[in-house]
Amino acid sequence: MGKGGRGPGGGSHRPERVGETIREVLAERLVRGLKTPGVGFCTITGVEVTPDMSHAKVFVSVYGSAAEREGTLKALNRASSYLRGEVSRALRMKVTPTLVFHYDESLDRAARVDAALKRALEEDRALAAQRGEGAPSDAQGDGHGKSTPAPDGQDGGGGKDRGRNAGARRGS
Repeated sequence: MGKGGRGPGGGSHRPERVGETIREVLAERLVRGLKTPGVGFCTITGVEVTPDMSHAKVFVSVYGSAAEREGTLKALNRASSYLRGEVSRALRMKVTPTLVFHYDESLDRAARVDAALKRALEEDRALAAQRGEGAPSDAQGDGHGKSTPAPDGQDGGGGKDRGRNAGARRGS
């Protein structure tokens, strides 16, 4: 076993555990109310702690405009020393990681992808309506060399799936 009981590679899950504790402490503190002006409605979405545990990137989603987002991030970073003290009491470590707040763009990216998919679906439906086409039938296929399932959810007979799910459909 490696040094300190960490296993053969000497790796540790401690930064992840510390990050999760930091996230919980900060989220709890935000729920109780942070008396720092400029902090808007926000959620702690994740924390990444460096392996030496000296720094923690705290990812935040902010509800509101770009100006509110910037204001909230500035206010949280101004309050980082105070918040670090709150985290220190919960962690009881010799050195508590320095907290740096970052905007979590993953939610924005997901919303943009979702909107693009919805637009593409609407465009496909509009084109199909213009052409007088409905949904592809079994005879037509789906355009990718596969046949589409029958409308009643059955595979039309002879499918691989038939025996595996037959009992579930009958309720036995």
